[in-house]
Amino acid sequence: MEKYPLLHEMLLEEGIIEKKDVLVPDAISFDDLELAHSPEYIQKFKDQFFTAEDIRRLGIPPSEEMITRWRYTVNGTVDAARRCLTKREITGNISGGYHHAHYDSGRGYCAFNGTTNEIHSFVDTVIAIRKMQKEFLIERALVIDLDVHQGDGTASILNGDPQVYTFSMHAGKNFPMTKAKSTLDVELADKMGDDEYLSILDAHLEKVLAASKPDIVFYLAGVDVMQGDRLGRLSLTLQGLKNREEKILKTIFKEKEIPLCILTAGGYAKTAGDTAQLHLEVFRSAYRLESEMGLNYSSCQLDFGR
Repeated sequence: MEKYPLLHEMLLEEGIIEKKDVLVPDAISFDDLELAHSPEYIQKFKDQFFTAEDIRRLGIPPSEEMITRWRYTVNGTVDAARRCLTKREITGNISGGYHHAHYDSGRGYCAFNGTTNEIHSFVDTVIAIRKMQKEFLIERALVIDLDVHQGDGTASILNGDPQVYTFSMHAGKNFPMTKAKSTLDVELADKMGDDEYLSILDAHLEKVLAASKPDIVFYLAGVDVMQGDRLGRLSLTLQGLKNREEKILKTIFKEKEIPLCILTAGGYAKTAGDTAQLHLEVFRSAYRLESEMGLNYSSCQLDFGR
């Protein structure tokens, strides 16, 4: 999507990162994709053979180039998580947070003018968690998903896993219409504004952290909660978004000292540039926080799926 390279350029232009701080990942192996998805599903991508039902769900028949791009994105999240844990930094994948694919199927959605604008083929967060567990870097993980859409793929794949806590705050009447079961789901009313939204977040965040006892937090910082978003149903202002990001980062990284991995997730403002500007806020917050803490933010690397 166009917003990702634009966000990358903005981060460099503002001096939040330097070119040396950007990791370009390799494509993740097909075997590692099976950490979250069925062997039969992954075989379809190896063979590039998709049924009519597969194509209906994804929106288009995936090309080899698209499949490789998605594999880069997944490994971007894996790399960001590993660095987050080994360097004790805030890290992020500016092309991460795909949360609608299921164990044995993908999802294509975001139909503007009759075209499929976003395809969720693999759940990068789940794969990253299981990779970090295999490498003995973590035992427990917390996924905080503040995208306006419930991460039904993440929730369904991780359902029943006692080592991973999934917390989702999302618009109750938005996609997906059939919700999965997260560890904690909080459904929000249409047109909810800053004060009520932030009050609900405040009421749950400390409890979620206490219950999950995570070794790492994956934060899906979707900006489709904003007023005017084409696929959102909430009404946060820019100041409300800034307050949300500061609350999450300060509580998790500064106060609780838990490694934090940021994933951009969804955002559908009027233009790709507008969306990238909104995504920039969480990285601005991270830069300010680590500067206040006397840390060298430039050592925080962001993984950009090619």
